[in-house]
Amino acid sequence: MNNLRSLAGAMALCVLYSVSANATCVAKNNFIAFVAERFPQARVTVLGKTDSELLLSAVNRLARPPLTAEEIVIADVAEAAAAVPVALFAGGCMSRLGHLPRPMVRSILNTIARNGA
Repeated sequence: MNNLRSLAGAMALCVLYSVSANATCVAKNNFIAFVAERFPQARVTVLGKTDSELLLSAVNRLARPPLTAEEIVIADVAEAAAAVPVALFAGGCMSRLGHLPRPMVRSILNTIARNGA
């Protein structure tokens, strides 16, 4: 659990860009379909509400303003890439999009799988 908190704290230091309020709502399923169409080899992981809240509770100790998400989608589109795209969804729409370092993503997913977050 402490490992997840440390990693989540580091996540707060990574750039996650806000999606413009004027933008059309991008739903989770539409984002996943877009990734699948553009990157057929992609591995997509969806963190549900409980896992997302756990991760963001640690992130929000450092993030200002606090991040919110009901779901988080991690789209591993290229094994050789140093960073992995991550999208946060709130209210059914994408609210933030950014990249996290691959080792951090692996550690987060391993910790969640091991602990059942």
